[in-house]
Amino acid sequence: MYVPLDINQSPFNVGFSVELPEFNREQILDLAQRHQLNWNDTDVEKIMMLVGGHPFLIRLTLYQIASENVTLTQILENATSANSIYTDHLRRQSLILTQQPDLADVMKDIISNNLVELSTVTKFKLQSIGFIKLQGDNVMLSCDLYRQYLINYQ
Repeated sequence: MYVPLDINQSPFNVGFSVELPEFNREQILDLAQRHQLNWNDTDVEKIMMLVGGHPFLIRLTLYQIASENVTLTQILENATSANSIYTDHLRRQSLILTQQPDLADVMKDIISNNLVELSTVTKFKLQSIGFIKLQGDNVMLSCDLYRQYLINYQ
């Protein structure tokens, strides 16, 4: 039997999606301790200034520091460099923008602090990708790492 499939959707995607909330300061401090890192509130504040509470980026950061591949200072100084621990993630994100130039244009406006009226679909796409957070009707970048990277992307 022939069943037409959408090539843009995996037939294995069954179930429901789960959106992970951002980590808060206490959770990050707890994770740092679980990674046997002797972090304090200042360290947590520094990483949150860069990546917010983004679960994947926080986990990646803690893992790399705990593995002694890099220090927090090195991460903060070289966050968007070619040898950053975030390079692969940022390249995947920029690939999305390359494939969807309309989203790239909107991100340029958001980074430039140009107030733009976004459609519901555009907001959904950018939030799903992880680039933005919504607070009511306000749109803001989800983390400073994306701002630093996308300024150079333009």
